[in-house]
Amino acid sequence: MSKVLNKVLFLLICAIPTWSYANYTITPVKVHIKPGAMMSSLTVHNNNDSSRHFQIRVYKVDKHKATEEDSKDLVVSPSMFKADSKKAQIVRVAIKNPAEAFKHQHYVLSIKELPHGEVEANTVKIVTDFRVPVLIGDDVSSAEAKAEDTKKE
Repeated sequence: MSKVLNKVLFLLICAIPTWSYANYTITPVKVHIKPGAMMSSLTVHNNNDSSRHFQIRVYKVDKHKATEEDSKDLVVSPSMFKADSKKAQIVRVAIKNPAEAFKHQHYVLSIKELPHGEVEANTVKIVTDFRVPVLIGDDVSSAEAKAEDTKKE
């Protein structure tokens, strides 16, 4: 019985540090910039007991090649920010080129937590990288529905 208890205690001790990390909420989980709109927003909530710093990068997704590459098509503001304890930060995502607003395109926002605090010997700091999809143009399901309606007429 003590071996089982020791294993349970060991697992709990290993899990406790991970509970204190990455205590964030991002809403919405998918950003959709509809045709004709030039921007959208998302909110990063810091539920930690201390402030954290974040950096956001934009990647264009090529679904056919299954690749992502840095992109300057979207502007993110702020691209670096400090989220205070128990506070939220609104992040705006805007299309740089108005002609792109009507094209069906996919992007990903990489929201990275930056390392914080002092570096201690023989320790590992865990930081998180959230991936939020961004869709520009018609939603795929609504585009397919429109195509079906057109075929019926």
